[in-house]
Amino acid sequence: MIQTLAAALCGLGATAVACAQSLPIRDNLVIRETASLPGGRFHVPDADADGAVRIQGSHLVVDFGGAELVGAGEAQPPETFAGIGIRVEGRDITLRNAKVRGYKVGIHARNCTGLVIEDVDVSANSRQKLASTPSREDGNDWLWAHRNADDGWIAQYGAGLCVEDSTAVTLRRVTARNGQNGILLIRVTDSSVVDSDCSFLSGWGLALWQCSRNLIARNAFDFCVRGYSEGRYSRGQNSAGILIVEQCTQNEILENSATHGGCGLLALPGPDTLARTDRTGHNDNRIIGNDFSYCAAHGIEMAFGFDNWIADNRLIDNSIAGMWLAYCHGARILGNTIEHNGRSKRGQSWGGIALEHGSDNRIYDNEFRENKCGVSIWTDDDAHLATTAWARAHDRTSSGNVIVGNRFDQDETAVRLRYAINTVLAESKTSGVGVELDADPSSAVSKDGTAYEREPVTPAAPQGESRPVGARSALAGRHRILLTEYGPYDFTGTAVHPAVVSGGREAVVLLLAPPAPFRLHKAEGAIAATPLEGETPAALTLEAREPGIAPFTLTVDINGEKHDVQGTLNYAEWKVRHFAWHPDEDPREDPQKWLARAGMEPYVELQTPQIDFLWADGAPADGLPADRFGTLATARLKLPAGRYKVWTVSDDGIRVWVDDKLVIDDWTWHVPTEHAAEVSVEAGRHNVRIEHFEIDGYAQLQFRLEPVP
Repeated sequence: MIQTLAAALCGLGATAVACAQSLPIRDNLVIRETASLPGGRFHVPDADADGAVRIQGSHLVVDFGGAELVGAGEAQPPETFAGIGIRVEGRDITLRNAKVRGYKVGIHARNCTGLVIEDVDVSANSRQKLASTPSREDGNDWLWAHRNADDGWIAQYGAGLCVEDSTAVTLRRVTARNGQNGILLIRVTDSSVVDSDCSFLSGWGLALWQCSRNLIARNAFDFCVRGYSEGRYSRGQNSAGILIVEQCTQNEILENSATHGGCGLLALPGPDTLARTDRTGHNDNRIIGNDFSYCAAHGIEMAFGFDNWIADNRLIDNSIAGMWLAYCHGARILGNTIEHNGRSKRGQSWGGIALEHGSDNRIYDNEFRENKCGVSIWTDDDAHLATTAWARAHDRTSSGNVIVGNRFDQDETAVRLRYAINTVLAESKTSGVGVELDADPSSAVSKDGTAYEREPVTPAAPQGESRPVGARSALAGRHRILLTEYGPYDFTGTAVHPAVVSGGREAVVLLLAPPAPFRLHKAEGAIAATPLEGETPAALTLEAREPGIAPFTLTVDINGEKHDVQGTLNYAEWKVRHFAWHPDEDPREDPQKWLARAGMEPYVELQTPQIDFLWADGAPADGLPADRFGTLATARLKLPAGRYKVWTVSDDGIRVWVDDKLVIDDWTWHVPTEHAAEVSVEAGRHNVRIEHFEIDGYAQLQFRLEPVP
């Protein structure tokens, strides 16, 4: 039974709580003295967003005795959660044994020197609903990690636990699941996070902003991911097990498990870093003995830093790169196990270690195996960063890098160099490698490594009693990342996602349950479903049998429990032309001049069963640019009489005609944006025409047509 918190606390007396003894206070309860609670479950919404319970003072211990604070109603969607469960301000405060859920932020501590928070569970706090599905990525789900001025992370995304402007903080045995973010540290120094498990989150397990000299040891930050679908898209959408932004220095990141994330560790510059000219960035951090495997994007992505140590980590089966470093100087990368990275991708940044615009980095004694490329080093134009103050003040070339004493086993290419100056490559051991060295004429290579002694890393000495690395080995592999509408499946409970499907020629339905038998019980409509039976968790692929609109229903039996799925697939014979256009042919200023460019070289023509293009930052086809391209698509669809919804997602401009009637028109430069319109048609064949232009950056174009119920 849910009690009022005041009813429990007031019995402790005036020295424990400032409250009226008999009032059923639901909010704004203040604890100023040491207190022990009797446990229980309390519904305490935070109406004014300043903390349902506030702990203030110094030298006090508050033990909640396992008590659970609940901010939201049981059926309330998590994206609508509001307020703060427990607010902490003061010095030398210890908070323990609390469960806090249903808030925007579970626990928020600010200006707390000597704070200890231990044995708390901040699971099931705020998280956004995802627009991406197993079949397609939606760019609106990307996180904006750089936006943290004026509590931007908290306002946009929320957290289980947030600590700000504090020093000498100890966080241990913190649990966070089924939310968006686990722990946020903002301007926190000389502190520690140990033995915690912030996993199965749709954002960040641990995020640091301007945090230095902290110990992050023996924590689990697994399955912190929001953008992945096996075989369909794999960029992570800026989610990560560990996120580091804006000048985080001298941190010790030791023996953590951050597998199955968007990235394992994602270190980004912030706006202040890019605006500065001094030797600033993520500097002198030690990243040792961690597991950053099975990630949607990179095991480690680090940009803008000096003299970091990256040693003895596991980086296995990451989709893009095991380790991607940009504008990093003086890094020491040694003794890492780097296997099977970037196998499904092409390009110079896919493989084991990808290093661009970095100098004086040392890559020693690593084990590379079955990567697309073992080590790739290059310099390119990188126009979007070249004009920043930081880039103008520092060496932008890739120069003076040293690759010594590494082993390459069955990598497609061991080392690839493009515009890499004065690289040392020596003492390599290779076995079964396709190409040992792929270097362009501008990349001078020395094979004399005698001048470069190994610099042994000081052994890690982490606090903490847990051993998270390898603890979830039964879930190895990126195929274990299965995303529901609110985040990664945590391998408990049974669900089918999505239960209502809108797709092109095919769609994917996830059958989510702990290992159990399933079989397709019934299917109605012009679709094929595979597989017909198997074991969960699993992905069920639905495909339209023939061109047209295919409404369907099906029933899946999971361990004797029946789940219904319904929806519509679109299968058409689209004729598509992609073409390049010049800056003086801006479609917004002169659409006819732009359209005339479609008949001029270069262009590419193709046929496709659906309009489902997720180009991201790439080109629509070989021979065309990634920016300033256009798309024309036409199809003749056979439709029963009725009313239909026309649906698109586009970045940038979009126009759609049905039988010469303009039904969607957003001829602007915009981020990925959804549009919808309704049309009524007679039975028969109908012409559909799509025009789309891309200016720069991210590019996307998707179209569906479905009956209106």
